[in-house]
Amino acid sequence: MMSRLLHKEVCWHCKKNINFGQVITECESCRTVIHRKCFKKSSFEIINSKHYCTSCKVNIEVIYNPFEALCQSNSEHSDRPYDSEIGDCFEDLNTISSILNNCTRYNTITDFNNSIEASLLKNENL
Repeated sequence: MMSRLLHKEVCWHCKKNINFGQVITECESCRTVIHRKCFKKSSFEIINSKHYCTSCKVNIEVIYNPFEALCQSNSEHSDRPYDSEIGDCFEDLNTISSILNNCTRYNTITDFNNSIEASLLKNENL
């Protein structure tokens, strides 16, 4: 009979094993894992409603989207899924949230104007 060793994840912050059933937080970018209880003591940070470790958070651009967390929590935990008006509201919030997440950042007004001109030319050629 062959015995398999179980590979356990190690908490990036406290360096202890992460056991089955323990709540974890994972970096969205590099998949580094920490115990949830180590979150406050670690340098993990929540940016754009996602968790990032020290190494990855410097590469993340902050996006203004006050609806993202609201959409995530309400769509998963709606206490009245049969209410169509609430469902329509969540759909609208999801749409607004998606638009904000996909916005393009322009460093200068010239970059923005060039983008508008290119878009207008593209529409004229259709």
